[in-house]
Amino acid sequence: MNRFKMRVLLSFVSMASASAAIVTPAFPLIQSARKLSNSELQAIVSIFLLAYLLGQWIYGPIANRWGRISALKTGFCLNLLGIVLSWIAAHFDSYAGFLLGRFVTALGAAAGLVCTFIVLNEYFESKQSKALFPFIVLSFTLGIGLATWIGGMITAHFGWSWNFLILLIQGVFSLGAYRDWE
Repeated sequence: MNRFKMRVLLSFVSMASASAAIVTPAFPLIQSARKLSNSELQAIVSIFLLAYLLGQWIYGPIANRWGRISALKTGFCLNLLGIVLSWIAAHFDSYAGFLLGRFVTALGAAAGLVCTFIVLNEYFESKQSKALFPFIVLSFTLGIGLATWIGGMITAHFGWSWNFLILLIQGVFSLGAYRDWE
């Protein structure tokens, strides 16, 4: 089993969990600095989850119609666009822009999970797929904890908007690494 391909798959699948969790340590700061109500703060999570749900429905048909690489590339580009929008909105204090950025980020990040399973079935033998599955679940789960810890550290030392730099690095890596699957 190619270790690089395995790492790429793990990055693909953890993209959404990292994107969802990395800003959560900053919620108290975001709420007080922007004077958001509890429901406005909850909307940041809700909009992400809604877009992630929608993404689960659209990437399978996109992959079937235009190919898995096109679906991945589309998702990764949307993810990067959403991260940049979120970062810009955070710097310019735009709540609506931040919600839009989180929506676009989640819609793009959903490609990672959906297309990971497509790639897993296409490129690995059944025995290898079964061996990789626990690592994929672990990566998705650890992505949440690791992203929360990283988000807390970055928020404490640099400010919460810099969390998007980490997401941008992961997104650029994923966009570049998809070419290895062609």
